[in-house]
Amino acid sequence: MGRSEQLKKLVLAGLFAAIIFIGISVLRIPLPAIVGRPFIHFGNILTVLAVMLLGFCYGATAG
Repeated sequence: MGRSEQLKKLVLAGLFAAIIFIGISVLRIPLPAIVGRPFIHFGNILTVLAVMLLGFCYGATAG
């Protein structure tokens, strides 16, 4: 992998990390429960998408 390709993957991993953070902290759907405050978020879906597009090493690091 060339230096240019590695830099491109690193930048995309940083962007995915920011998008995943927004997907977890802002885009949450609360669920009714007796104990605790459970919620559904889009962070897992975005992490899987990052792994599929960037490969396991960079995608898992972004997640």
